[in-house]
Formats: sequence, structure tokens, C-alpha cells
Amino acid sequence: MIKIINSKENSTYKYLWEIFCGKVNNKVLIYGDDLIYEAKASSKLESLIVYENEYIDEEMETIVLKENLFKNICSYKSLPKRIGVAHLNYSLPKRGDLIYLDGVQDPGNVGTIIRTALAFSYAGVVLSKDSANIYNTKVVQASKGAIFKIPVIKKDIFDLDLSNYEVIGTSLQGEDIKNYVPSRKERILVFGSEGQGMSEKVGNICTKKLLLPIKDIDSLNVASAASIFIYVLRRENGN
Repeated sequence: MIKIINSKENSTYKYLWEIFCGKVNNKVLIYGDDLIYEAKASSKLESLIVYENEYIDEEMETIVLKENLFKNICSYKSLPKRIGVAHLNYSLPKRGDLIYLDGVQDPGNVGTIIRTALAFSYAGVVLSKDSANIYNTKVVQASKGAIFKIPVIKKDIFDLDLSNYEVIGTSLQGEDIKNYVPSRKERILVFGSEGQGMSEKVGNICTKKLLLPIKDIDSLNVASAASIFIYVLRRENGN
């Protein structure tokens, strides 16, 4: 199906604009054929948006916009050939280790952590309500398509059933990760905001707090630190 839109008053265009602004739950716009391919391979691609007929895909629902309208919903100065409309509709699995982001607001960091969590077989990523918008274009781009393959939701940790989890916070006041002895429970790894770290409220519910022994600097970027924790703890879990 091909739909041609020439006016910003068109209802479909208004809907695309709402998605672009991050105001439509479970819907994102994606840029670049690599992300479009990942979304399609994960059965998350709904339609394509183009501004020139030569980029139409006969196998997909395609929306043809006037170039100025296409530019309006593009996050980059250099126009891609196509924009994808994809959906994210996830619920957390009942089993498996999770990542919790407590006030992590930088979209690039969030996307990178999602990608790392997928790479090391974590079951899902949960973002606090004051973390970055899941539908932010930069989150999706930084995840390199991982966001289509691993459950990612927004929910405060206090609304999760924590009875089956060991909640491990990352803190400069924590115990050296080298001394950590795994429990039999599944884990939630908690990473705090870029500037403040974990909130006191979240820190109070952690059953364990760990740190990375680093030298000559005060701290690491949250995505860098998360990558190390995710890798080390997953390896210790025998996976």
C-alpha cells in the first residue's frame, strides 16, 4: 500500500509528527537502512516513509511525503533515503537477570547499555520514570537495533516484585567487585545517573553494593562502567 501526503494537516502526517516528538507509546521513527533492517528482521517494522518514489518498497506499506514534510520528521541534516516506523511493545520475562537505570538521562548512554545487556544475554532493561525517553531517536540509534530484540520498559523499581532478585547497586562506597560472592537468586543490576549516581531511596533497597577498583580518576562514564559490570557479573554467573 502506498500513501501520498502533501499537507502537514493530513492526519497521518500529524500522527508521524507525534511519533517524532516521542509522544506515541511503543512507536519510534528509525533512520538508516541498518536500523530498518534490524527492525524488519525482528518483526517490529510497520511501514516506511520516503520522499522520492525511487525509494518505495513494494513489499512494505510506504508513505510518500513532500520533501519539506520529510525533513520535518528527520533528526539529521543529511536526509536518509527512508525512515522506518517501528513498534516497541514489551513486557518483562518472568525469569532472568535485569538491568535497572536509576535516573540515567543521556540517550546515548541508555542506548549503549541496552546494546550491552543484549550482548551478554540479560533478560531485560528497566528505566526509572526520570530516565531518558525510550522513544528518543538517540536511544534507538545508540542501541544499534538491540532495542528491537530485548525487552525495555519504563517502571520504577519499587513497582517490581523484587522477592526473587538480588538487587545489586553500583556505588563508589560499595564492596570491591572482586570480592563478590554470587547468590542463587537472579539479579537486578542498578546503575545511577551520570552526575549523582544511585538515588538514596534506591540505594536503600539494594541487597549488595559493588564498586570497580579504578585508579587516577574519580569515576567512569555510566555506560562504560555498566559494560564492565554487566560482563563481569554475567561471566561469574556461568554464562
